[in-house]
Amino acid sequence: MNAGIVDLAVLTADQMLSIFEIFVARSIEGRLHNDIGMKCITFPANNAAVQAVQDQVHDFIVGRVHDSVHEMREELAAVRGSALDAIVNRVYLESYELMRVMGEAMAR
Repeated sequence: MNAGIVDLAVLTADQMLSIFEIFVARSIEGRLHNDIGMKCITFPANNAAVQAVQDQVHDFIVGRVHDSVHEMREELAAVRGSALDAIVNRVYLESYELMRVMGEAMAR
């Protein structure tokens, strides 16, 4: 997730959106890592399978966050905390379910 940002003092609107997308995606991944640590999601013992799930879920999260942010690009300036929380929670729940299903299927 390289946003091509060199100087934080002179960010363009697109670069600010990229930073926001990266932050949201990493936040969701952090929540999922916590769920894994709490054993809410079952994974196979095979490291390659776990890596495949992680890669697919990462790509899914990045794509969904990007789509969600760009769907509301015009409104983003006026978005308040609760609307941002709704985006994060929606993508998190979708990602959780994807990771749970994939992990359980591979654990069999």
